[in-house]
Amino acid sequence: MTKENELKFSDSLSDDPLRIRRMADNFIDVILNYWQSSGDDPVLPLKEPADFLELQGMPLPEEGHSLTDILDDFTRLLLPGITRIASPRYLGMMNPTPTLIAVFAESLAAALNQNCSLWHQSPAAVETEKTVIRWLWELVGLEGSQPAGTLVSGGSIANITALQMARRQALGPALRRTGLYDAPPLRVYVSDQSHYSFEKAMEFLGLGLDNLRLVPSDHRFRIQPTILDEMIHADRAAGFRPAAIIGIAGTTNTGAVDPLDDLADLARHHDCWFHVDAAYGGAALLVPAKQPLFRGIGRADSITLDPHKWFFIPYEAAALLVRDPSALQMTFQVQPAYYLEQGRDDPSKINPFEMGLQGSRSFKALKIWMAFRFFGRHHYRRILERHLGFALRLHAFLAGTGAFELLHPPDLGILCFRARPRCRGDSPPTAARFNELNRRLHQRLEREGRFWISITRMPGDRLALRVNFQNYRTREEDFEELCAYLLHLVKEEA
Repeated sequence: MTKENELKFSDSLSDDPLRIRRMADNFIDVILNYWQSSGDDPVLPLKEPADFLELQGMPLPEEGHSLTDILDDFTRLLLPGITRIASPRYLGMMNPTPTLIAVFAESLAAALNQNCSLWHQSPAAVETEKTVIRWLWELVGLEGSQPAGTLVSGGSIANITALQMARRQALGPALRRTGLYDAPPLRVYVSDQSHYSFEKAMEFLGLGLDNLRLVPSDHRFRIQPTILDEMIHADRAAGFRPAAIIGIAGTTNTGAVDPLDDLADLARHHDCWFHVDAAYGGAALLVPAKQPLFRGIGRADSITLDPHKWFFIPYEAAALLVRDPSALQMTFQVQPAYYLEQGRDDPSKINPFEMGLQGSRSFKALKIWMAFRFFGRHHYRRILERHLGFALRLHAFLAGTGAFELLHPPDLGILCFRARPRCRGDSPPTAARFNELNRRLHQRLEREGRFWISITRMPGDRLALRVNFQNYRTREEDFEELCAYLLHLVKEEA
């Protein structure tokens, strides 16, 4: 592009269709180049803060730059430091390659710039969110009178929102007026394999970390209901008020699913709010063979489910689903003067700002609505079945090599394992020695860049390698290469 034809800021840019199309084409080229090259580049950028000195020192410009210069600087300064999530060999955390239709839907939502806080202000956006909530509500099979919930930024906010409802149920309407003053100390129960967001929630809500009771998990990393029941009885006898029981439907570390039906029984018996964190695992309800694993999820009072995980929606897109629609409104409803007359005449015109912590809310539902319609249940199911099959096959392969310690059979698409080959020489194996071996393997894996998997710490202070099959671009040949590569690394490093 010649200098005289370069796209630069002007007041009339948004009114010139040809210039808008040229701008869009430039961005599409960058996206396509990234997408197509991600399979060739190292998955993880091995960068340090000192590699970004030019970016760190960049001043706020007085005059605008051309789009060519801006995209050139993006390619030169930023892209080398971007993790190649689009690589079919990215098998790490729970941010898989987003589907392209949802990427473009996100751009469309940004152009529309709807504030989905009021029905009156953005009716189509709010109705789209209601539709998406209904679809997710039906997927998890909540046993309620009508679909209810809210879209939020992520599982952490969904979990915090759920515990706010649990706190209000335990303490009643007076909580809104007097806070926790003179309230009995509340206790919340969750597996020792739970997400860190529950620690944040306890502190944020003023309940205190000491009142988050971590229940020991079993050898499959699932909560133990018998021990939980004993803890609740002991706490009640000591003057505490049991407020909430949390079940995990797909832990972050291993993908374990708690016995949700047993937890629902205990919640009902002890008059506790029952919340299920299915941020990761809930998508597997689309697979008939996995549905028995989630038995009892429909009895929850609230459920966290993240479409930006196994449904391949770009960040941010999460949902909190609730059994009783009034629970959200009683907890979060406010009536500011400047909204007083909007949406009060018709109860079907919900105002989402009254159903959660956020006021200003982006049009998150659009990308979910478009992606779900594009993929459909059938295609999502096929992808999830492939990922579940990869996890089972990797477990069988590693077990057959004799060079790895398998830490759990995979409930879903996550597998944790340790390199633990037969020791050479006379030196006896030690925990520290195996930890160091696995740390070294992971460092080499990152350095070589052919794959990226994560490393984690398991009970017993054991460092483990963690593979998460959640990338719809991962092919059969990538899986076979991963198996061969892991065995090759162990043979060379042991």
